[in-house]
Amino acid sequence: MKASKAIVAVALFLAGWLAGTAKADFVLDGTRHLDVTTSHNTGILDDNSTAAVLAGGHIGKAYVNDNALLTVDRPDGSIYSWAVDQGWLYNNGRIQVFSAYGVKELGARDTSSVHISGGSVSSLYPLGASTVDISSGSVENLPAGDASTVHISGGSVHGLGANDTTTMDISGGSVSELSAYNASTVDISGGSVNTVYADGASAITFYGYDFHATGGGLSLVLYDVIDGVPQYKVLGRGVLTGKWRDGTSWFTNIFRNDSTTPILAIPEPATISLLALGGLAVLRRRRRMA
Repeated sequence: MKASKAIVAVALFLAGWLAGTAKADFVLDGTRHLDVTTSHNTGILDDNSTAAVLAGGHIGKAYVNDNALLTVDRPDGSIYSWAVDQGWLYNNGRIQVFSAYGVKELGARDTSSVHISGGSVSSLYPLGASTVDISSGSVENLPAGDASTVHISGGSVHGLGANDTTTMDISGGSVSELSAYNASTVDISGGSVNTVYADGASAITFYGYDFHATGGGLSLVLYDVIDGVPQYKVLGRGVLTGKWRDGTSWFTNIFRNDSTTPILAIPEPATISLLALGGLAVLRRRRRMA
């Protein structure tokens, strides 16, 4: 997964916008609302309008602008594989995906926002200063670019890419493949990340404890202590293991680790305090037994 995918998404935005605004089955503005229960080739939402794709509903191309909100909550497959084939968000446009029959291709620009709490999205392209929140459901392909922000607390993402100055935090769910490029930042404090490809000046940080490097090519090096918290740099390639704050064990395969990329393993301060208290308790028991 490379940054070029995000560039391709920009071209898709421009081409899609020009084609979609020329002709639309429905246009909503103001505070108008539409329950979509039949098929529409193209729909446009402006201002504070809202639309909901429900049972039997389908939109070929949906354009969501300003503060408009599109909700995808279609529980049935009907004759259409996806509730929305292509969705494009601009300005503060918003979309919420709840159902299994979600969105095939979704792009977010400017300060738009995407909330996925169920269902599925095949390809999601966050650009500009857009925000993505995933708490459940699944995304097959998610290459993020520009200064977008991605929060993953649940669900699953197969291919996750952090490009440009993207910021990501992963606190739950599962990621099959994480690729970080350019000056992107990724913080991982929960869930599972199977494989990692780190390149350029990107920064990936694991927050947990009981870190171990396995395999002949991977090592952990203490390079700094900040406010009493040790900072370990992960060098080389191999398998990194550890535990999250709740005690859950995890492992990550680091397949690419460029020398300019800082991959860090940092114990959380709260975890260090708990470990220290545990050590003191053991020491006190030993003293009482002596």
